[in-house]
Amino acid sequence: MQSHKFITAIIVLVFFSQITTGQTVGFYISPTQYNQNGGLVYNNVENRFSTDFGIFYKIHMSNNLNIQVDLVKTKRISEVDYSFSNCKVFEDFVEIPILLELSNKINDKSSFFASIGPNISTIFKQELLFPEDVNIPTDLKTEYGYSSYWKFGLIANIGIAHKITPRSSLFVSASSRHEFKDLSINKNNNPAFFYHTFSINLGWQFKLR
Repeated sequence: MQSHKFITAIIVLVFFSQITTGQTVGFYISPTQYNQNGGLVYNNVENRFSTDFGIFYKIHMSNNLNIQVDLVKTKRISEVDYSFSNCKVFEDFVEIPILLELSNKINDKSSFFASIGPNISTIFKQELLFPEDVNIPTDLKTEYGYSSYWKFGLIANIGIAHKITPRSSLFVSASSRHEFKDLSINKNNNPAFFYHTFSINLGWQFKLR
């Protein structure tokens, strides 16, 4: 079922790419500040910092309207208080924002843009760091079920792009992401934990046609 949805999404993107005014690809690096509300065993986290990396594919529907799909790698560090010990949790995420973007020229070389859309994230790597003298239960991940999940949220973005060649430009933007819906099936019905982030994105983009 999931594969059918993925194939459908690819077909839709290919269809739109054939009826639009062009496509753009690019990448960015994002110094990010994040907060987390805890769930069952996770502690609340405030004002932590990380560096995120993203690539994107943008479809130009008109001179001012674009659809953009990103693939973003993020890293988060949090703490957990178990009944037998506390530990640090290191998690790597993949996020997929799908954005509707409006843009407008400031002058011949610069333009302003703003975008908003849904964001889906999932863990692809998780490490728990306990004190050395702690006896760790073998059923730890089974008990708490946090080794993988899918979260849904919204992302908003605002920024400025400046042309450095006729087809490429540099951009800087500010974005805010808020998770609020747990899409995963948690075996023990543990309360979900959500991240809320603010990022400054520094990137480069190239118009394919």
